[in-house]
Amino acid sequence: MSTTAHRPAPRPLCEGRIPEYWETGDDGNRLALMLCRVCPARTDTTCAAGTPDPRPHGVIRAGVAYSEAGYPLGICGCGYPFLTGHGGPNTLCHHCDPPMSWFRLTITTWAEEKGYGAKRIARQLGYHPTSVRNAMDKWGITRNDTTSERKAA
Repeated sequence: MSTTAHRPAPRPLCEGRIPEYWETGDDGNRLALMLCRVCPARTDTTCAAGTPDPRPHGVIRAGVAYSEAGYPLGICGCGYPFLTGHGGPNTLCHHCDPPMSWFRLTITTWAEEKGYGAKRIARQLGYHPTSVRNAMDKWGITRNDTTSERKAA
């Protein structure tokens, strides 16, 4: 007679957390995606359980962000989903492309007048370096990604 211990099903890491984090467009999306990536209960069936729609719309399920139309969304270099389309070169998410003109003015001034590179600007502004590089490319701002800056970082 063999005795095998019955293991309880792993608890989802989203359990007990703020549900809005899993709605695309929420500031908690990056945390939701990170939790999903390491969740011991991550399977399509577990994450879809209890949802009336078999194809998710406007939510994150099993580590995938879905648009309102139910299509998988791309993920920006900063970790947030693109709210429209799949992203691509020189594409910024809603977090990396703020409508604030000071962001563009600051990057332009620091890059062109002070000679700062994207890494240094990102570090000082609290943004991801990829986001700053993408913004500089998008706006035609000359990048100064020199070897000396890479060594200093």
